[in-house]
Amino acid sequence: FPSHDSVWTRQQLAVVKSAYEIRLREMLTIRGIETIPQMAIGPYNCDLGAAPVAVEIFGGAWHRYGEHRRIIEKRFRYILNTGWFILVFFIDRTSPLDEATADYAAAYIQSIRSNPPARGEYRVVWRAGQFSISGSVDDDQISIEPPFTYRRNPANGQYETIPR
Repeated sequence: FPSHDSVWTRQQLAVVKSAYEIRLREMLTIRGIETIPQMAIGPYNCDLGAAPVAVEIFGGAWHRYGEHRRIIEKRFRYILNTGWFILVFFIDRTSPLDEATADYAAAYIQSIRSNPPARGEYRVVWRAGQFSISGSVDDDQISIEPPFTYRRNPANGQYETIPR
């Protein structure tokens, strides 16, 4: 486990790279939720720390593939086993970072702070809570796959969201 100094240094040296992180931090501050950008939790940083909730913003499909996807389960289990909860937002053109997203985040953080579950849980959210999946550190497998897919409606030819 890294020393306090190395955790502090990792936090201080980390650069917030995402406009989404900056914007959500501002939106949460307005709602009375203070956050720490690039909060170090052991060997990992989360986008925003709002103890005891680690907020992650997956602003691009690349989180679901390659190296990022490969380490998610290990990373999430570590964070959950340290007593933190994880709240992930997938942000893209169909799931924008908007006021409803910030309201959802603030409500979740306040709920966890006032009445935490017995075991660490994670929640992955799309469209400001319209779709989400959740689980806990006790689950056999941690998933970030969306609970929906798209199909073309044969009646009008437009794409629509349907459950998997």
